[in-house]
Amino acid sequence: MVRNVEAEAVSRMVQPPQHITQAALAALDLQLAEAMLQKVANLGFNMSQVQSIDSAGLNWLLSAQNRLAQQGIHMVLHDPSPICLDVFVATRLEQRFKLATGTGQELRHA
Repeated sequence: MVRNVEAEAVSRMVQPPQHITQAALAALDLQLAEAMLQKVANLGFNMSQVQSIDSAGLNWLLSAQNRLAQQGIHMVLHDPSPICLDVFVATRLEQRFKLATGTGQELRHA
């Protein structure tokens, strides 16, 4: 007897370092590649501990979002720290990224 079982929407959460800079991107790339190989449906980044993010880090997040979208994987930035949220607002990237609270509620910045 053969039974078709639909795969659950697999999710994974990545904990980026406190400082998302050029030096941290190699480790983040490894985590991204691993998630893509696992074919997760959703990849979250817990941004609550991020204390700084430079232009290389922002470019990496944009690139990661594009690479994941090409694979059909949704990227969500969870619980951005106040500093992180300020950077997203200053660069107008809060409109580009999906930002959410730990409970999954989408954030809206006034």
